[in-house]
Amino acid sequence: MNRDIEEHRLRSERAVTETHELLDSRSTRPYLRFADLRDDPVVQGKAAALTGFASADVAVAFWDLLNHDGAAWRMKMWKSAAYSGPEPENRKRAATVRPKRHKFKWEDVYFMFWFHVNCGDTQEVAATFFNIEESTASQALVSMTSFQDEFLLLEFEQPTPEMIRVVMPPGFERVYGTKHVQEIFDACEGPIEVPSS
Repeated sequence: MNRDIEEHRLRSERAVTETHELLDSRSTRPYLRFADLRDDPVVQGKAAALTGFASADVAVAFWDLLNHDGAAWRMKMWKSAAYSGPEPENRKRAATVRPKRHKFKWEDVYFMFWFHVNCGDTQEVAATFFNIEESTASQALVSMTSFQDEFLLLEFEQPTPEMIRVVMPPGFERVYGTKHVQEIFDACEGPIEVPSS
């Protein structure tokens, strides 16, 4: 467990350092944009460190999948405890609704989201690297999290308890003494940011 946390901390520090070096070497625009994943060979070479995806092409392909019908571009900013983005069954209706204009593009928030998740940095650091106000970045990250969560839940079927039992390794019953497994989580714990208010 401690090894995983230390590995995560080192990966985060390495990614932040590489990002600082990358942005310091630029003479024109000292912040990141989604377009860099498509156009900038230096950012493309660092895509795995910046996003956690195997390559820039994979990160771009996942965005293209999320936004295949333009729903991500029509996403609304999270404003309260209830998510206000277009629900899948309301996407056609949402196509006619013009969401409030923001000073960022949703694909940039997508890039910032994966940078934030992969690097484990604070929202303040992510907002700085992407030139987005910190308070706006917080709302945008919540919006992007909710949007991807909804998309992935609809795209990939939740396994039933019976489906889990069929593929459950024999060692589970031996270790836990039961076949009654509802879900299997594969995760490691890491430090997370605590809201200030």
